[in-house]
Amino acid sequence: MTTQPTVPAQTMKRAIAAILAAIIAGTLLVFTPQSASAEVALSSTVSATTTAGQWLYVAYEVGGYSGLAVLDNSDPSHPVQVALLPRGATTVGEGGFTKEQGVVQVLRARGGYVYALSDEYVGYGKAKWLTVIDVRDPYHPRVVSALRDADTGSTAGNLFLKGDFLIMTSAGATMSRLRMVSIQNPASPVVVSTYTGDATSGTSPSVAFYGETVYFAKLLAAADPKTNKRPFRVESVDVSNPNAPFRSGMFDGKDRDDERNVVSIVAKDGYLYLGDTWAIRTYDLRDPANPHRSSVTTLPEEYGTINLQEFRGNYLVGVGSGDPITRNHWFLTWDLSDPGSPRAAGHASTSAGTARGASVSEDGYAYELYGNGDYSHVRLIDAREPSDPKLVREFVVPAEASVSFNPNGGGGQMDEQTSLFPGQLERNKFTRAGYTFTGWNTAADGSGTGFADRAEYGFSSSVTLFAQWKRVEYTVTFDANGGAGSMAAQVGYEPTSLTANVFARAGYRFAGWNTAADGSGTSYADRAQFPFSSSGTLYAQWSAEHTVTFDANGGVGSMSGQVEAFPAPLSANVFTREGYEFTGWNTAADGRGTAYADRAQFRFSSSVTLFAQWKRVEYTVTFDANGGAGSMAAQVGYEPTSLTANVFARAGYRFAGWNTAADGSGTSYADRAQFPFSSSGTLYAQWSAEHTVTFDANGGIGSMSGQVEAFPAPLSANVFTREGYEFTGWNTAADGSGTGFADRAEY
Repeated sequence: MTTQPTVPAQTMKRAIAAILAAIIAGTLLVFTPQSASAEVALSSTVSATTTAGQWLYVAYEVGGYSGLAVLDNSDPSHPVQVALLPRGATTVGEGGFTKEQGVVQVLRARGGYVYALSDEYVGYGKAKWLTVIDVRDPYHPRVVSALRDADTGSTAGNLFLKGDFLIMTSAGATMSRLRMVSIQNPASPVVVSTYTGDATSGTSPSVAFYGETVYFAKLLAAADPKTNKRPFRVESVDVSNPNAPFRSGMFDGKDRDDERNVVSIVAKDGYLYLGDTWAIRTYDLRDPANPHRSSVTTLPEEYGTINLQEFRGNYLVGVGSGDPITRNHWFLTWDLSDPGSPRAAGHASTSAGTARGASVSEDGYAYELYGNGDYSHVRLIDAREPSDPKLVREFVVPAEASVSFNPNGGGGQMDEQTSLFPGQLERNKFTRAGYTFTGWNTAADGSGTGFADRAEYGFSSSVTLFAQWKRVEYTVTFDANGGAGSMAAQVGYEPTSLTANVFARAGYRFAGWNTAADGSGTSYADRAQFPFSSSGTLYAQWSAEHTVTFDANGGVGSMSGQVEAFPAPLSANVFTREGYEFTGWNTAADGRGTAYADRAQFRFSSSVTLFAQWKRVEYTVTFDANGGAGSMAAQVGYEPTSLTANVFARAGYRFAGWNTAADGSGTSYADRAQFPFSSSGTLYAQWSAEHTVTFDANGGIGSMSGQVEAFPAPLSANVFTREGYEFTGWNTAADGSGTGFADRAEY
C-alpha cells in the first residue's frame, strides 16, 4: 500500500488563512443581494460533455430537460458553437429532445453519432432514455432514434461503447443491471440482451467498464457484524458475448480502513480504482478467484472526495470536490507506472464551486464541469502533459437565447438562430428590390442597438433583429450612338419608365435602347420600364429608312411611296382596273417575283417597287327554264357578249326572251341579246301562251288551216271564194256585227 502525505493543517485554520490572504490581496469578491425586481440572467446547467475529433458536444439543461450544443473545438481555448439541438421538441425523435426525455447524464460519441443517456423528466415516470443524434453534419445535428428503458427507476446510469454495441447500465440501491444494445444501425438501436445482477441493498452505486468486463460497485447498507463497518461490494459482468452477458465474479471489500464514501470507480488492465474521501483504493482483480486490495493512496484533505473519471495514457484522471469551507476543487492526475499503486502526478487548483466531473478529449484537453448547485460552468484544462495540468480558461454556459430575424420590408426566409454561447449572427439572406442591406437593429426604425452582418452576438438574451435597408439610386446615361441631340441622365431606385427619346438621325428611325452600342446587350423600347437595379449607359438603336414604290401595272389611280424603317403593314391598295380584280403586290410586274397580300407585313429592309397584280373578273349567267323544259349550260363572260341561244321549250307557249326576275319584273333580254357580264346572276325564260284563230268560209268555199300564234302577227291570207261575191275581210261575227279585220291584218 502506498500512502501519500496529507497536508498538516486543520480544515478551519486553512479556511481562515485563505480568507485572510484574499482580503490582504484585495481579491475577495463580495456579492450584494439583488432586489426582488432586478432581472437575473439565467444560466444553463451543463449535465455532460464529450468530444470526437475537433467537435465538442455539450449537453445542457434548463427547467429539468436537455438540449445539445455542438462546438467547433479546433482551438480548445476558444470553442465556437456551430449548432444547437434545442429542448422542448413535441415528438420524441423529431427536432430535438422532448421534455419527457429529461436531463442527459452521459454522452458518448463515435462514427458521426452522439449517444445520450438521460433520466426521464419528473412527472412522466421512472425510466431512462437512450437518444441517438446524427452529427455527421455537425452544423445540422438531428435526433434519429430514441429508446425508452422503462424498468430502471431513478438509478445511476452509464453508457459504454463496445464495437457495434452500447452497454447501457443502471445501478441502484437494490439492483445492478445492464442492457446490450446493438447500434449497427444507429437509427434503430436494438436491445439484444439484459443482465440483472446483485439485489443486495446498498448506497452510492457506481459503474465501470474495461475490456470485456463491466464492474458494479456500492456500499452495502448493512454493517459487517465482525468489524461493524459497511463493506462495499464489487460485481463483475463478462460482456464478451453481447448476446449472453454473465457474472464473472463478486467480492466484498472488508478492509479495516474506514470506507467513508466510495463515489466512483474506473477499471484498467485488471485493476479497479475506487474514488473515496481523501483516498483512492486500488484492487487487483487479475485473479478472479483472489480479488484483493493492492493499495490505498491517501490524499490531502483539501482535495475532498475523489471522483475518478478516465485515463489519459498511463495516467488516471479525476476531480477533487475540495473542502467544505473554501469550496475550491481540484483537477488531479495519478501516474500508473505501477498500476497497483497510483502515484500523485499533477494537480490544478480551481476556484470555488462543486465539481461534477471532467472529460478528456483525444488531444489532451479536459473539460471540467462545476458550479454552485447548477453546474453551469465549464473549465478548460490543458492536460496534454498529465503530470502538469494547467487551467486555460473557464466559461459559463448561459440559458439558451434565440435571435429572430425580421425582413423589415424585405423578402426571403431566415430561420431563428438559437445559441448558448456568443457567436456570429447568421449571414443575412433577405433582399429588398432597390435597397442594400446595411445591418441589423433591435428597433425597426434603426433607433436601437445596431449589428453588422455576421457580427458577434452575446446570446445573453433573446431578441428580434430588424434588417436595415438603404435605398439604392442608379444612373442611366443615354448615348445618341450616331444620332443627334441631347438627353439628360435619368436617376432611379425602382422600376420606372425610361425618359422618352429625343435623339434623331437623318434617314433612320429610332429603334429603342440597348446596353451595348452594337445592340448585342439587353434591349429596351422607348419609354419601357427599366429596373434601375444598376447604373449604366443605354445606346440609341437606329434602323435605316427604306421606300416602297407602288406601280398600278395597268390599273389607274395614284399611291404615294411608303417610307418605313421597321417592319410595317403595306399601305392599302387604291388602284383600280376595269374588269379586273386586285390580287396583291409583287416585286415583278409579271408576278414572278416575291408576292405580298394587300396590307401585308413588310420588312422594309431595302427599297423596292411593288407592282399591282390583277386578275380578270369573269361572271357567270345561269339559265332557268322557268316552267319550260330542256337544259342549258351556264354562260361565263368578262365583257359584253351575246347570250347563248335559248333551247328551252314549253308546250302551248312560245319563248318570249329572258328576264332577271322569274315573274318578268326585272331586266329583260331578247334571245341572243348582248349581255354586259358585269356581274353574275340568273336569267329566267319568259313564256307567252299560244292562241288559235280558226277561219270560217261563211258561205264561201275552200279550205284554210287554223292559225296558231303566241304573239301579235298578220293573219293568214284568205283563200276562200264565193261565186258572185267579193271577199271584204274577217269579222268575229258571221253577220259582220263583231270586230272586223282586213285580210292579213295584224292580230
